[in-house]
Amino acid sequence: MDEETLYSPEFNSLFVLLEEMSRKNSLDGALDSLGAWTNVRPHITGIGVWLYDAKADRLRLRRLETADPGLRRKAAEWKTLTSSAPLLGQALMRAQPLRASENPGDLELPAWAERMGLVAISFNPLIYSGDVLGVLVMFFRRMVSDTAWTVGRKWMRILTAQLAARIVSEKSLQELKQLQQQLLDDNSYLREEIQRIVLSEKIVGQSTALQRVLDQVRMVSGTATSVLIHGESGTGKELVARAIHNMGERQSRPLVTVNCAAVPDHLFESEFFGHVKGAFTHAITDRAGRFELAHQGTLFLDEVAELPQELQGKLLRAIQEGTYERVGENLTRHANVRIIAATNHDLEEGVRQKRFRDDLYYRLSVFPIYIPPLRERREDIEPLAEYFVDKIAKRLRIHRPRLTRRHIQQLTAYDWPGNVRELQNVLERALIVSRAGSFMLPDLGDTTVESAAERQPEAARLRILTDDELKAMQRESMQAAIKACGGKIQGDGGAAERMGIPPSTFRSRMKVLGISS
Repeated sequence: MDEETLYSPEFNSLFVLLEEMSRKNSLDGALDSLGAWTNVRPHITGIGVWLYDAKADRLRLRRLETADPGLRRKAAEWKTLTSSAPLLGQALMRAQPLRASENPGDLELPAWAERMGLVAISFNPLIYSGDVLGVLVMFFRRMVSDTAWTVGRKWMRILTAQLAARIVSEKSLQELKQLQQQLLDDNSYLREEIQRIVLSEKIVGQSTALQRVLDQVRMVSGTATSVLIHGESGTGKELVARAIHNMGERQSRPLVTVNCAAVPDHLFESEFFGHVKGAFTHAITDRAGRFELAHQGTLFLDEVAELPQELQGKLLRAIQEGTYERVGENLTRHANVRIIAATNHDLEEGVRQKRFRDDLYYRLSVFPIYIPPLRERREDIEPLAEYFVDKIAKRLRIHRPRLTRRHIQQLTAYDWPGNVRELQNVLERALIVSRAGSFMLPDLGDTTVESAAERQPEAARLRILTDDELKAMQRESMQAAIKACGGKIQGDGGAAERMGIPPSTFRSRMKVLGISS
């Protein structure tokens, strides 16, 4: 009786296994069938499946089926291996079945295998369309002869092909789910953007200072360089960021904005990197962070000076390495993101005072752009005013009034501490008030909140004030700002912006001074 006939019952059982595996529609289902088949084979100590991650150049253990505790302990050391690992790595790189045993011509059987009573180990690459996706390893207590090995390889090719097909199917399904989630996340983000930006804006002006800014935008837009935009509140830093993004190669991907001053400290990490279900209270579903949403696009960090110090290091690592982890998850994710940051604070002073990491500052400010305030480019006031009056009138569906020379003189004479945003707000207010009559601008001396110090007589301003008096003045000024803004603390036109301080600082001072909103 020849050896092929002798092994025919074993090969018949392999045929039954292959039939059963073909009915499974997942990799785990196929591995369940293979594990059950292995467990009743007395000459097989166990099997293991390692999948290859080409990006990380790592082999990762996906499944181990064995009742041998020694083999389990040994396999625990092999959960993650590089492609240069002995035996497994050779099978991976050669892309052909290999056997380790005491037979001449085979790979040398490791000493630990001999101590366990193993006589052979076979390494079978999982190949699909020429790509090696992993390795199926079988551990034997009984020697497999050359004839049986040769015949068995024919069956093993079919078995490994089935497993490889399941791996590809699983990867495709995962990619489809990720794409579906990405589309949902993008859709959610775009809805937020539509709600936040009702009308599109454009950069308007003709001053030399503004043209210098636009020249810098054109220079840097075609690169992936990090940009730091700095300037006073209301100068249009986000418009400049959008111009850089829209003129660059990433324009087909989203520009994702994070207002660092509006995110509560305890939610910063989740906002940037996302979280998984159950990571913390109210985390009822998985959620992608802004970094993930901005993959292949641009992440705009508005009011970046408000970043908590404990997050600055994690942000620096994500920017430098392009990697991050969702809150509550150990999986390292990758993102290719361009960073544009903006601030109305002196970040260099923040670095000197140890409030802002110097390495993060240098990383963000590779290409700084300074936007001068409106009072330093008064020739832009007239074209801006014409633009805003036209746009607001269309939105309010009212007749567009004509700006007279007197109007322009009034607007140009004012210093605009709130810059372009204040100009827009003043014009909108004037259009609403003037609906039924001729267009008139408000008294621009009353458009800003006069500070408590300015309302004091000169003698009071010159005398030395006690700490209680200073607090009373500050309380009065903040209460006036809150009243003037209709109780709104943060955001455009809020009390914090009117006083030129971050919302978090404003709220902190409210608490200290006993002010209720």
